[in-house]
Amino acid sequence: LKYDEVISAEHPIGWSVGTDFESPLDHPPAELTDGHRHLVPYLSFSKVLSEQLKVIGYTSLSANFVSHSPLAPNFGRNQLHTNSNTLTAGVTRDYTRFRVALTGNWSSSALLSDENHHVFSFRPDIIIPLTKTPEAKSRTHLLVIFGGRAVHGPDGTELGVNGSVRIEFAVRGGKK
Repeated sequence: LKYDEVISAEHPIGWSVGTDFESPLDHPPAELTDGHRHLVPYLSFSKVLSEQLKVIGYTSLSANFVSHSPLAPNFGRNQLHTNSNTLTAGVTRDYTRFRVALTGNWSSSALLSDENHHVFSFRPDIIIPLTKTPEAKSRTHLLVIFGGRAVHGPDGTELGVNGSVRIEFAVRGGKK
């Protein structure tokens, strides 16, 4: 669930507020779930930093409220095992056929639980749109994402690469 106010001449700072909910359904393979439910309210902001260079800065603050499900716990490496807050900041730059993004995260269980663990991460990404329609006119976007990650937390430091395909659907209300 999300409300989005995009950057425009009337609104030089874009923002969104929403809530994500994740829960394992039935009995998925253990590799696909940590076995817990997550309720994640968030507030995000974005601002054009340079129109000439097509650079946008963004930041987000979220909370992750974790609850048990009938499945066995299966937390990944450097994944916090309890309620936590996350602060995210980054920049993105548009090029003709792709976009690059650099994002940093700090997650901490210190404020919302009796644990005091922290996870820091840094992610460079290359995002390639596969749909030809300009984003402002299309309600569906198909993206290919290639990236890297550096994570440091209670379980040590890890480096990795990733790739994904993402489909985004936008629902817009009509004006009467």
